[in-house]
Amino acid sequence: MENRILTLCLMFLMVNLSKAQTFNYPSVNKSTASELKIKSVIQGASFTQIDFVYQNNTDEDVSIYLLPPGNEDAFFIKANGKIYNLLFFQNINLKDRSTIVGSRKEHSFFARFERLAEDVSIFDLIEGKNGPWDFYGVRIKGSPATNQEIKRVKFRKDYNHVAFFDPEKNSWGEWDLADHTFIFNHNDRGDIMFPVLCDGTPKLIFHDS
Repeated sequence: MENRILTLCLMFLMVNLSKAQTFNYPSVNKSTASELKIKSVIQGASFTQIDFVYQNNTDEDVSIYLLPPGNEDAFFIKANGKIYNLLFFQNINLKDRSTIVGSRKEHSFFARFERLAEDVSIFDLIEGKNGPWDFYGVRIKGSPATNQEIKRVKFRKDYNHVAFFDPEKNSWGEWDLADHTFIFNHNDRGDIMFPVLCDGTPKLIFHDS
């Protein structure tokens, strides 16, 4: 019975991951939160998730918190005239039990929202009426992850290494360590998205399968 439950959980996770699309370090036109950065935006099958990193650059501990869904100061996304509400958040507490970030330390957390429509390429993230953390012009399409140009390339992988094909030299490059790699179905043509972590640098590679 336990094995069956585990199998079902894994299948559910794989289905959701296969439909996910991740945009790392999206460009932001304007932000009111210099200490808070958007690390990634994930388009899941039924949700949009935003991963944050808070950097405490002061010499003292700092308290941070979010307000729950339904509160007038809760996060929401606005895109193409439509509002996408906050569903829940994790790894950050409510106001009455705020999360403490130590001096010169980082803290990561995420928030999930109603799923953005497929045609959304840019959105505003607003922390309610009075919240201090607002992000305007968050671009998730048209400017790729890590602000690098997305290329269509051939790649091959071997366990935890990956090599890319150089069409100009008509040869394969050196094998690079590629831990924490995932492959997602990207569209109906069978293209795949291959986020690779090589030398600490995230890359998004699109490849015709």
